[in-house]
Amino acid sequence: PGVPQLRAELALPSPGRHVERTADGLLVSLESGMLLARWDGEALAEIGQLSTDGPVDRGLQIRDRAFLALHRGGLLVVDLSDPASPMRLYSYTSAAGQYVYDLMPQGEDTLLVSWEGGVEALDVSQVKPTPRLVNVVESGGSQALGLSLTRDGARAAVAMGEEGVALLDLGDAARPEVAGYADTPGGARRAALSGTD
Repeated sequence: PGVPQLRAELALPSPGRHVERTADGLLVSLESGMLLARWDGEALAEIGQLSTDGPVDRGLQIRDRAFLALHRGGLLVVDLSDPASPMRLYSYTSAAGQYVYDLMPQGEDTLLVSWEGGVEALDVSQVKPTPRLVNVVESGGSQALGLSLTRDGARAAVAMGEEGVALLDLGDAARPEVAGYADTPGGARRAALSGTD
């Protein structure tokens, strides 16, 4: 393989923290909010942006909504029906914790959110007034730090720090179950799965 070559650049209003691919381009989490960008194969172009009071650690888009993990705590839900002018809808907080560690879509209607006290499955098919909590898989005293899904969405791995990795069966997204645990040398901060098993 050759050396990577720069194909395009996009100036950001503040340092970037995370980039997520969307159906129409990219959602960039920033120290000062979020930015939507389009990649046409030749150039990157800004579509719109939203400023927040603090950093956004991670974000993702499901249909015309963005879900942003706020560095200071909570999940901010943003209306993207006009991508040039993203509009803040509301913040969501959880009994499972204050901080969002990871976000992952589970199909078109369910969002998995990893809080420090567990993983929630949120029904986001109708986000007004707020997402509906479908289920919680508690992580005991461990922090749920990162999520990974199999390609078919049937299983998830949850990195749980010093407690290792938990494997969840998501065959029924409304009733996720712990399928097993794996001990890791040191603390597990991220998890990865491949295939369907």
